[in-house]
Amino acid sequence: MLKSRLAAASMAALSQMAMVDAVSAAGLGRIHVLSRMGQPFVAEIDVTNVGKEEYSTLNASLAPTAAYQAANLKFDPALNALRLSVHRRNNGTVYIRAASWRPVSEPYLDLMVDLASNDEIGRAHV
Repeated sequence: MLKSRLAAASMAALSQMAMVDAVSAAGLGRIHVLSRMGQPFVAEIDVTNVGKEEYSTLNASLAPTAAYQAANLKFDPALNALRLSVHRRNNGTVYIRAASWRPVSEPYLDLMVDLASNDEIGRAHV
């Protein structure tokens, strides 16, 4: 099952988010993979410690390929179909929705996320 393999093998452990100034309190929490192998990839990544004013300025994007190279991580071509967006749940918690438009057949993906707020950027590998 892709969900358990992705979550356990490559995406459950998060490195600490190095944030600056405006996003110094924000960070990434758990990832919840909602898809299976052979389906379009869908996951939700919890964002922690987001201030009320900060939410409206948050923007999530896939890190550039140069960042993958610098971290000695493989940039899988499947990531090119991935779109990231920031949302707020009814209970007020903030998350990043990661969704692809095409099926993913890889058993795991290295996902490096840039989280920006007011032009300040932090990066994490999930």
